[in-house]
Order: sequence, then C-alpha cells, then structure tokens
Amino acid sequence: MKRLNTDGKGVVRIGRYTRNAVKSFENNIVQEVDYLDKVNKNLNFEGKSGNNVK
Repeated sequence: MKRLNTDGKGVVRIGRYTRNAVKSFENNIVQEVDYLDKVNKNLNFEGKSGNNVK
C-alpha cells in the first residue's frame, strides 16, 4: 500500500493539494454537473413543448 504524503503537520497531500482541497474540488464538480443536468433537462423540455415555457 502506498504511504500517504504528509507535510509534517499530519495534513495529507495528494500531489500538491491537501485532502480537504481535493474534497472541495469534487463537491464543486458534482454541483457543476448537477446544474448542467438541470439546464439540459430544461432545454429538452422547452424543445419538446414547441414553445418556451418558463
């Protein structure tokens, strides 16, 4: 098993980012994908209804 890199203060680093930073990146990506998914559904809905229902 690979040893986790710590910066001496017990903070785990993945590459040059801490584990917490990576977690927040992941959360941002998930929210972004969620948002794009909603936008996509709205576009599909508008396309199918033939008129732009807001």
